[in-house]
Amino acid sequence: MNELHICKSCGKVLKEAEDFADGKIGSEYCNECTDEFGYMRRYSQVVDEIKNKLMKQMSLSEEEAEKMAMENVSDIPHWAQRENLISSKKNIVITDVGSTTTKAILLQKTRNEFKLRSLHHAATTVEKPLEDVNIGVYRSIKHIEKETDIPLMTPNSNEAKIIFNEDTLYLATSSAGGGLQILVIGLTLFDSASSGKRTAF
Repeated sequence: MNELHICKSCGKVLKEAEDFADGKIGSEYCNECTDEFGYMRRYSQVVDEIKNKLMKQMSLSEEEAEKMAMENVSDIPHWAQRENLISSKKNIVITDVGSTTTKAILLQKTRNEFKLRSLHHAATTVEKPLEDVNIGVYRSIKHIEKETDIPLMTPNSNEAKIIFNEDTLYLATSSAGGGLQILVIGLTLFDSASSGKRTAF
């Protein structure tokens, strides 16, 4: 079985030598995320290239092409977005939905470093009568809010609709097997079966 190579920056599946940075199979990055010297390119450079390509190929206006280019996550290096997003937040909430338990942790920024502040868990609510994992997620985060006295969700959040405050970043994982499945649906022009495959890894 052939080894699967995925660009660490954009998540693109790399198959041929020309897909890799410097044309060398085994490189950690693809040729689109690096310059001719093998260094990571700036986010704005990648967006401009895709924008110009779309304007030429699809006869789009500059504004439409730029919007579409910024939505094309398979070609935009995620590190540029992640770094800015994380550094702008004060709190990070991470939940893991397991088969029986939903765990939530709170990382809080202290002197430009994130430190573990709280950890709680609640029963996973995937089975009848609830059949909605959001309920378990909401309950586990509510436990953290009560313990730390830090408002992470907006006052109008509830078990059916969880909305986080502006200074809180939410990340989710699932370690459940069997009964809990995740459906990946593409809602943009560039989402494809290959995007779904990359998501699975």
